Amino acid sequence: MEEKKALVISRGKTNSLELNHDQSEFALLLKEIGYSVISYFSQDIENIDKNTYLGSGKIAEIAYYYHQYNEQNPEEPIDIIACNFELTGLQKKAIEAITKAEIIDRTFVILNIFEKNAKTKEAKLQVEIARLEYLKNHLVDEKASYSQVTSGSGHNKGKGEKQIELSKRQISKAVLQKKKELEAIKLSRRNMRNKRINNPSPKICIVGYTNAGKSTLMNRLVKLSKEDKTVLEKNALFATLETSTRNISIFGYPTFFLTDTVGFISHLPIYLVDAFRSTLEEIKEADLLVQVIDLSDPFKEEEIETTKGIIKSLEADNIPMINIYNKY
Repeated sequence: MEEKKALVISRGKTNSLELNHDQSEFALLLKEIGYSVISYFSQDIENIDKNTYLGSGKIAEIAYYYHQYNEQNPEEPIDIIACNFELTGLQKKAIEAITKAEIIDRTFVILNIFEKNAKTKEAKLQVEIARLEYLKNHLVDEKASYSQVTSGSGHNKGKGEKQIELSKRQISKAVLQKKKELEAIKLSRRNMRNKRINNPSPKICIVGYTNAGKSTLMNRLVKLSKEDKTVLEKNALFATLETSTRNISIFGYPTFFLTDTVGFISHLPIYLVDAFRSTLEEIKEADLLVQVIDLSDPFKEEEIETTKGIIKSLEADNIPMINIYNKY
């Protein structure tokens, strides 16, 4: 399938290491959903503009470039403008109005990758819940200006506001139903975990940045254990979206449980942090954490800090951790 073309907008200081890292990472995310990056634009701002996120002048500059490029390249135009941050519904509408282009944000991109890679019922439910929560928040924002114009005073709400409330209730109802389905799966996972907790064998969790090589390490140990239950191993972001646990028994060494976990990434949307918290619960019950680090990545130190931050948010930072360096 031929890749489509994207123009990327980021927030940060031009040519800074942090911005270069963020842009490179976002380009990889976009590649996962079929886009190659044509150009990068950025602005170093202290405060986010409530209407256009970046300054309206910068958005106008981007709009000019977008249309000029497409006029000069009608056979291979820029298909979308991708924002390397999360937009509100109103910000998305405002940028679309200025640029006359299709706008997507970072959360939209990550949700699409997760949706593409979800294989188990649990992972699919978690992605659906995250997408519905994202839609609910953006639906309210996108309709807000219309609601303010059409709504009445007192208890006489306008058509726009009534439609927002109806849509919001419908989405909330769908989320509640899917959470009930997910809870049943979580209960089954919890029971399996309790059995392992009562087992004297040590419990080790592999953690780290997405695409660092966690599943590769898991499969090498599974094969040494002469087992055939390997996990998906793919050179792609978020190839693994669920935890997998194997009983590793290698001759001459103590037997232990080994768990492969979902890969981490910076600025993970809050919708997905909450949705995948249940799959990360395994980390809290480990006796040892093994962090796999891509030694070839120039931004490995930032990725190590991201991993540590997520582990701390799970209240698992008291568990001993060792580092394994990969891809050197």
